Amino acid sequence: MNQPTTQPKDPGVLGLMAVILLCPATVFMVVADAPQTMALVLLGLLVSAVWRQPLARTTRSYVYTTMAALVAMVGQHQLLPAHAERFFLMPGEIYCPLLLYLAVAMTFFEARESIVAAVVALAILATVIAGNVVSFHSRDPMFLQFVDNMVDFHRLYGIAALIETVAIPLLLGRAARQHSQDSRPRRGRLAGSLVLTACLAIAALVAFAMYSSAIGLQRGFQDILASFLQRYGRQRTRDTLFGRQVDLWRTAAPLSRRDQTVVLRVRSKRVPGYLRGYAYQSYEFGQWDSDDGNAQLLQPLPNEAGPITFRVFERFAPPPPDQSERLDILPASGFRSQVLLLPGDASRIEIISTEVRLSPDGVMFAGSWEPATGYVAVAPRLPLTFSYPGPAGNRLDPAPYLEVPGYLRPALREIAAEAFAGLPDDAPPEAAIAAVVNYLKHTCHYELGVQMEMHGGDPVVQFLTNWRRGHCELFAASAALLLRLRGVPTRYVTGFVCVEQPPGVQHYVARLADAHAWAEAYNDRTGTWELVEATPAAGIPHDTSETTLFGSLLDSLVLVWQRMLALMKRGYIAQALFSFFLGIWGCLRYLFANPWRATAIVGSLALLVYWFRHRRRQRHLARIREMGAARWLLRRPRELLLKRFQKAGVTAAPADTLRHLLARLASSQAPLATALAPVIGEYEQLRYGPEQPSPEDVRQFERRLRSALRGPTPKPDQDL
Repeated sequence: MNQPTTQPKDPGVLGLMAVILLCPATVFMVVADAPQTMALVLLGLLVSAVWRQPLARTTRSYVYTTMAALVAMVGQHQLLPAHAERFFLMPGEIYCPLLLYLAVAMTFFEARESIVAAVVALAILATVIAGNVVSFHSRDPMFLQFVDNMVDFHRLYGIAALIETVAIPLLLGRAARQHSQDSRPRRGRLAGSLVLTACLAIAALVAFAMYSSAIGLQRGFQDILASFLQRYGRQRTRDTLFGRQVDLWRTAAPLSRRDQTVVLRVRSKRVPGYLRGYAYQSYEFGQWDSDDGNAQLLQPLPNEAGPITFRVFERFAPPPPDQSERLDILPASGFRSQVLLLPGDASRIEIISTEVRLSPDGVMFAGSWEPATGYVAVAPRLPLTFSYPGPAGNRLDPAPYLEVPGYLRPALREIAAEAFAGLPDDAPPEAAIAAVVNYLKHTCHYELGVQMEMHGGDPVVQFLTNWRRGHCELFAASAALLLRLRGVPTRYVTGFVCVEQPPGVQHYVARLADAHAWAEAYNDRTGTWELVEATPAAGIPHDTSETTLFGSLLDSLVLVWQRMLALMKRGYIAQALFSFFLGIWGCLRYLFANPWRATAIVGSLALLVYWFRHRRRQRHLARIREMGAARWLLRRPRELLLKRFQKAGVTAAPADTLRHLLARLASSQAPLATALAPVIGEYEQLRYGPEQPSPEDVRQFERRLRSALRGPTPKPDQDL
């Protein structure tokens, strides 16, 4: 290991390092609203400047500085976390501060080539991650009021990158001159300077040339990335099914074993039914977009249940307690959703979350929350509809829900004329909905795996004119657009249909295969939205379950454990324990309630016990055959000797032999040790001798041993 150097730090090198590190720190501070990161970077650089003597380059110093950087990153992430929704591809709110803190830690060492290269590499990586921005939306921006669009961001990022580009060669050159051991001629140094100047000039020209097209390049890259993830990465990202966009061009693959994965478990007395996720307004060439920018922040209700950790949010007046039902919704591990999946008529929600936002379409977004804790929805006990019952008619702006792209109108008018044939112009919305549902169910068929032609026109038109078969998303989109053309405000909705109840359990499950799409039409007479289910019965998730007895029992145990943890985190410790034991009792009662099932279980357990006992006996016999039957019988004399030593005050360790115990006994009780020495010698001859003793020899030795051990047992401090 290198010895610590006596040469102090070079202020010029340290200053250039500070400039290089402050560039990505500034970008990250502005983008992530994280002044705490800039404060820690400045504090570290200030301490490094005051600490003039470099640290020794030892393994211990490297480990300590790295641990300090990790502690700073973890502490910031736990106490003052940055905004995570602004980055894509990787969690920049974690990696960027970590890289900056590691680079600051490197400045405490002597500025050799390896240290300078490490600082430059970490600064470049931090700059790349800090510029990995996907959104500028913020609830309470601290710095983004100055950078609130892509133009301002690219200007800031370009200035930081330009400063960093100029400072890096200067740093490398100064560090090389400081530790250079060769004496290059003046002509060589001049050539190096010219090459460095030319590289800086080319970098500046390229930066200014790309500045005008930076936004276009970024949008193009994001489009390509989104297309790639949507078309080729779907199988790896199916845990999160719903996003802010729906692409009808994709091909819905046939169901597989993966689609049987449970994503939600719901404890309720009523059938959960349709659990709404996202609602979409605008449609353009095969893509639905959700407008959730106007989501309002819900205020939690006053806590009336004592020291509990969850909050209660209300989106409209709940029904009376005697007419309401509580649905305990627990997402399965591994499932992530950007929205809360709720029944359309759910009026109140209980959740452990910092905030809950409600969009005009009834979509609820939770802030920082743990899916493992789940949430509770309060809904009517006997609902008349599973749709979202608001807003009222005098508050609805129908224009966004009546938009139909102009290029679609000619083709859809012909189809609408056929679908609404014989329907009067003044027919109520219920009649128009029934006509569309009847038309689609009788003219189109549900089928997975249908692939749309990229140059064959809009997917909805292809579905209604060419293919006449497709998945539920095409049925829902077609119903929504046809009703809009009729003048009925309609929106497109995605979610789950949770109606499956495994045999013998008291809860409902939703699987990946139960993901569904439908439409909601607004009835101006009642002022509510009505569910429009245009998919044929073959494409609607049904309530039949193929879960086996073992699978049902395992799912019940998973629910019991998950609900116990959820209740404990919500603050109900006693109820959590009661729920756990009640769930275990329910599983046992289900198993043994049926006589045939109980007989089969008891018989299986008996066979299992017999198998374990038989296997243990076989291992026992194998050891006897390996040692020999006679030497196996020597176990009893050895146990007698060990007991005698223990009575005499000599305790045997796992590695002690009888000869070791005899030597320890001789130091305190010599007469007893003298009496036992011949017996132990005979035992060793029988146990380890070259000839196999007979069982009779072992029995005679045991009789002689018992005779020798008879008599009073002396105390440990007395001689025999």
